[in-house]
Amino acid sequence: MKVLFLSSWYIGDKGKGDVNFVYDQIETISKKVDAYYFEYQFNGILKWLILKLKGKEIVEITRLWDNSNVKAYMVNLPRFSTRITRRSLYREIEIHSKLFSKYILKILGKPDVIHIHTILPSGIMGTRLKEILDTKLVIHEHSGPFDMHMDTSEKKYNVKEILYKADGLIVVSDFLKENITKEFRGLNKKVFVVPNLVRTDIFKVDYLKSRDVFTIVTIINEQPIKGLSILFEVAKILKNRYNLTYKWKLIGLDRNNSSLIKKIKKRNIEFNFEILGKMSKEEIFNVFQNCNIYVCTSFEETFGLAPAEAIASGVPVVSTKCGGPEMYMNKNTGLWALVGDPNDIADKIILLGSTLNQYNPELMHNWIKSNYSPQEYSENIQSVYDQI
Repeated sequence: MKVLFLSSWYIGDKGKGDVNFVYDQIETISKKVDAYYFEYQFNGILKWLILKLKGKEIVEITRLWDNSNVKAYMVNLPRFSTRITRRSLYREIEIHSKLFSKYILKILGKPDVIHIHTILPSGIMGTRLKEILDTKLVIHEHSGPFDMHMDTSEKKYNVKEILYKADGLIVVSDFLKENITKEFRGLNKKVFVVPNLVRTDIFKVDYLKSRDVFTIVTIINEQPIKGLSILFEVAKILKNRYNLTYKWKLIGLDRNNSSLIKKIKKRNIEFNFEILGKMSKEEIFNVFQNCNIYVCTSFEETFGLAPAEAIASGVPVVSTKCGGPEMYMNKNTGLWALVGDPNDIADKIILLGSTLNQYNPELMHNWIKSNYSPQEYSENIQSVYDQI
């Protein structure tokens, strides 16, 4: 089976970008199918003509998969100035789908399945390619919140068209399925819930932990939906009300962000925080092995990969009941807290900290491995392909 993968986000060199989970997913399923990954970029007419003359409309991408089953390519497409055409990116993608299809046929022939990661903008390309190449289309939706794709009339139109024309819609949680099917009626029969995979080969139990001080870890960014402002309030409560001596390690934030540092200092909690920046999965695992608990303060998560990775590492979690984590959080993995309530989150951190010996790291790891491992993910995706 030949599968063409397109992503609406660049996934970063060898999966080191912000959406490395897409890299892991394509890498995993490539063991079962002939996998082709395509990126595309628009160029001014003059630059594109030069690339065409040099035979570089299609360039193999070696920075992604050099020793793998995945064959990756960059396709260069022409674009007139928007000041002349007044065309949006979405319209340009639609117009150039025919040219893109010719490049696809040249490289791999007709794919059996086109698998799009995230509905916009690449779902537009996928919909047109499905019609031109007469093949099957799967949309794989991760976005949180999904409403980010519905904030203009043009986006709403495209989202509706893509969803109803797709042969299958993969969503990463029951929570996301409910949100989408509530908005778009009649999709239920072609919606497949396939949770994100957890790299249980990386995130595993290591008992050689050394903690001189109670340590909390959170992987977070500054999007309001992630609840960073709530997190800071929780930190303040832990210090002032509970007089807790602790260290809170934040992964994913810019260490040199002066605005962020100012917010922390304003609350007089700067000595409680360690900002670690962006890290690889292997580096994150090392941090997990030197912490007591993981905390998720999000208002909404479509799946919530980081808490699941913590659980796979034997680290119990305090999470807001924000949607996605409800797939895998239970009494054996941690405690729930109220969304947007710093007092309740702080209370649950204290409670979890006092009952750590009740959590079995091996049991936690095995729970994630049996449901969300790469092998489970691969089988679930293959099942979707077979059904469509």
